[in-house]
This record gives sequence, C-alpha cells and structure tokens, in this order.
Amino acid sequence: MQEAVFRVTTNRGREVDVGEVENIEGEEEGHLLHYATSCSNKFSLLYQYHDYKIKELAIKNLEGVERAEEVSEHGNLAQYRQLQSLSLEWDNSSIVQDSSTVNDNAVLEKLQPHGNLEQLKIRGYRGDTFCSWVTNISYFLPNLVKVELSDMLCCEHIPLLGQLENLEVLCISKVPSLIKVGGDIYGAERAFMKLRELTLASMDNLEEWTTTLSTRDDEQRLQENHGDEIFPNLQLLTITSCPRLRFVPAFPGSRSCILQRSSNVLSSERYIGSSNLALSKLEIWNCGFSSDISRLLRYCFNLEQLRIHSFIDLITLPDTIRSYQNLMKLEILECWNFSALPEWLRELKSLRELSVHAAKLELLPESIQNLTALDKLVLTKCNYRLRERCTSGEDKDKIRHIGSVDTTECPDLYGLSGISMKRICGHHLVELHLWNPILDDELLDFDSLEILSVTGYDGAYFPRWMSTPKPCETGALQSAI
Repeated sequence: MQEAVFRVTTNRGREVDVGEVENIEGEEEGHLLHYATSCSNKFSLLYQYHDYKIKELAIKNLEGVERAEEVSEHGNLAQYRQLQSLSLEWDNSSIVQDSSTVNDNAVLEKLQPHGNLEQLKIRGYRGDTFCSWVTNISYFLPNLVKVELSDMLCCEHIPLLGQLENLEVLCISKVPSLIKVGGDIYGAERAFMKLRELTLASMDNLEEWTTTLSTRDDEQRLQENHGDEIFPNLQLLTITSCPRLRFVPAFPGSRSCILQRSSNVLSSERYIGSSNLALSKLEIWNCGFSSDISRLLRYCFNLEQLRIHSFIDLITLPDTIRSYQNLMKLEILECWNFSALPEWLRELKSLRELSVHAAKLELLPESIQNLTALDKLVLTKCNYRLRERCTSGEDKDKIRHIGSVDTTECPDLYGLSGISMKRICGHHLVELHLWNPILDDELLDFDSLEILSVTGYDGAYFPRWMSTPKPCETGALQSAI
C-alpha cells in the first residue's frame, strides 16, 4: 500500500521528516515545518503539530486510507486555525470500484478544514457525490478565495460555489462525467460576485453551462440584468479542450478571454456581460471554422487585442473587425490559407501592432499606409514574393512609416542557445540579441547588422567575426566572462 504524504508549508521553507518536528520547537516563531511524510494510519502525527502555525497543507495518496476513521481518530484538520491552503489528492489511476467511491466520500467528510481556509484543491476524488461540508461549502468555508477541482472521474455535479462571497479564482478540469452545469451552481440571487478568473479545461463531455439564475430561458430577465447577477467582475475566462461546451442562453462577459480547442463554444447566439465589463483581449485557438468566429466577434466591439490562431480555412480578416476602433494589437497566426489583408484595414486607426503568419500572403493593401499608429509589423513565415516587395519592391514605400518590420524566418544560427531578433528586413538582419551563446567562427557574417547584444558568453576568446565586426550603430556585451 502506498503511503499517504503530508506536505506542509510555513513562513520558512525548511524540509524535515515528521519525526524531526519536535526538534524545531526552539526555533524562532514562524520558522516552522515545511515537509513531512507518514503512513496512512498515522494521521495523529500530523494533528499533534497543529500549534505550529502551518499555512499550507497537501495530503496525497488518500486512496491508501482503508478506513475513514483513521483520519479522525486522533484529531481533525479544523484544529489548524491558521491554515490558508489545503490540497487533498487521490491517485485515481487504478480502476474505480463502488467501494472506493463510498470510502472517498467518507474520507473527505473527515477532512473538513477550519472555516478560515482561503484555498482548496481537490484532485483525483473518486466519489460521484460530495460530502456535506463541500455540498454546503459557502456555509462551512466562507473565506475561500481559490477553488480547484480536477481529475474527478465519477463526479456528475459541481457543488454550489456561486455563493462563496470571497471566491476570486475557480478552476475545473478533467471531470469526464460532467455533462451539464445548471443554475443550481449559483444558488440564490447574485452569484460569483468577486470571481476574477474562471478556467474550464479538458472536459470532452461537458455540453452545457447555464448562464442565468433562472431555471428557464427568461428573455426579459436576461436583458434586464445585463450579467450583473452572475460573474460581474470576471477578468479572465479560459476554456481549453471542451469541444462540446455551449453557454446557454448567452456567452458570459469578461475583460479577457482565451478559447482553445473548444469549437462549440463559439456557437453561442448571444453575449451577456456586466455593465462595468468590456472584453478587451480575446484569443481564439483552433476552434473549428472561421465562420464561427464572427458570431462571437460581433459582440466584441471594445477589443484592444485580438489573436486568431490555427484556423485552416481563414482567408482574410472577418468583416466584423473593421468596426473595432480601439483595436491596438492584431495577430493572425498559423492560419496557412490566409492570403489577403482587406483594404478596409485603414479603418483600424488605433492599430499599433500587426502580426500575420501567412505563407500565401503575397502583397499588402494600399490602405496600410493610412495606419499612422502602426509601429510594428510581423509577417514571419511569409511568401517570398511578399518578402521581396517589402525589401525592394512595390510594398517598400507602403511600410516606410512603420518602426519595426519583420518579414522572414530566422536564419540558421548554428546552435546559439538564446536568440532574439527584433528587426529583420528580408534576408538582412538588422538587430540581434544573444543569451548564453556558443559562438562559432563559422557563424554567418551579417553585413547589414546594426545592433548586436551578447549576454552570458563564457568563452575565453571571441570568434574572428566579432574581432573585426562591421560598423554597428549599437554594441553591447553584458556578463561576458
């Protein structure tokens, strides 16, 4: 049987075995136990040190506890009044038996922490229902700021978390039996009032998340509350690998949103956000077809940053973007069929940075000259024709006003370990930064180099090409040994 593992953290990061705890009693207050291990049947060794002002506690391998009574025979976690963070972890790699789910529930019941707890993580729990203190978590743990629920194979419902008045961060991942999150997660009126970050990840079977308190699709109520009843302070919404998920009846508002490999989430017909929230940053990665993007983009007129990544059928910019008067940064990455920037690009008056990975993009629109705020243009992995047009051809004058232009792949630099190229034009390297490099005499001789910075070079001599460098505008050698 695998041993249960106890990890505790206090103000000082010292590692000792549980048997050594008694040897640190004379140390300065606050400089206490950091790490300890014990057999699963000796929870009593943990409980006797509750006066040591432990701040963080992680208990792992809870699947090794044979009887729930082992956990509470000699004490309980509620003794740790100053405990701020608690992690409870099971290894669910083995086949789940019915008896395991029952036992996990009973063990979890015995591990109720003190009401002062601020962070709770439950990982690998094999029960299909939760014990009483988790089910009524807002009553028993009202001070929680962060909750993480992950790797719960049998769980079909999420506890009522919406009434945790201090909750700021919620992460739910790898809950394969979870199909729908209904309005019961919110509880009474006004839910998740302080929540700032919501992450949903790796849930292939999750199909629906209800975004209204009402149990029915109350259209009038949806329009009246404008999202102020749910997630009114959400700053970051991250959804990763939830391919079936839809928000019903509307997509929740946030200041920043990251969507990855979750194609169905774009099918939401409406967007509902708090009256004091405006989505300013949006990243969409590999979420189906480009036609799906426009459904969400039509509600994002206050966007300042937009990244569209890995949409194989995207040929040009969605027309919805042309109304984005506040857009300052636009990235179209790994969209290999992207072949045209529209002439209406001139309407993006606030645009400062434009990046496109575009093997099929062969020319720039005339209107790019009207983007007077544009200071950085990145066209890496671009078509060779575009590269020629930007360096010596028809597009050279179009981009003359842009401070930084990158139109090429990075050349082969023979094993340099740290490289940053800030300005490249065609095959002409203008600015080069190196960290901890292995400098070779055979390195390419960059005639066009104007700025060179080397940091952390530990060689005894510089190579010949650096001993007689071409004239540079700026040179910097930092931490060279």
